[in-house]
This record gives sequence, structure tokens and C-alpha cells, in this order.
Amino acid sequence: MALRPGVDIDVVTGQPRETREKAHRTQQRAHAEAYVQQGSRVRAALGSPEGSVLRQTIAQLLSDRIDQLMHQDERCIVLLDLLSQWTNDLQVGRRMAVALMAELEEP
Repeated sequence: MALRPGVDIDVVTGQPRETREKAHRTQQRAHAEAYVQQGSRVRAALGSPEGSVLRQTIAQLLSDRIDQLMHQDERCIVLLDLLSQWTNDLQVGRRMAVALMAELEEP
């Protein structure tokens, strides 16, 4: 005697798989809607004057963290050293140009 197809059962819950999947989709949708609502509240709060202070604080924390990570990364260290050296060279060049201009202007 051949078995006929029946209801697909979720082994863990014992419920029909279709019911379990539908409940899971409903739960995911509810989480997504809550996430969107929370995001809207956060955006509204960040648009306020108090939010401006929070944005600046977050930006500073992010900047500090990026600086910290850059100084731990060997490639960044080399690149920062190169930029620093070029900046120093440019500053020396500017100082020399200013000194030469001052000499030329002296009677």
C-alpha cells in the first residue's frame, strides 16, 4: 500500500509547516514594522536641537574610533607618515617662499 501525501509537519513544533512559516513571516513583518517606527522616532529626535548635540557626539566618537583604528593598521601608519612628511615639506616650502618674498621686499 502506497503512502499518500499528507500535511507537511514541522518536526520541532509538531504544527503544520505552513502554519509555522506563516507565523514566522508575520513575526518578521512585525519586527520590520517596529524597526521602521523606531528609525522614524530616532530620525525625528536627531532633527531636534538636542539631536544636534547627539549627532556631534556620535560624530566625535566615530572620528576617535577611526583615528584609533588607523593608528593600529600598518598600511594606515605608512600612509599617515607619508602624508605627514609631504605636509612638512610643503610647510617648509611655504616658509622658504615667505622668507624669500620678505628678503625681496626689504630695501
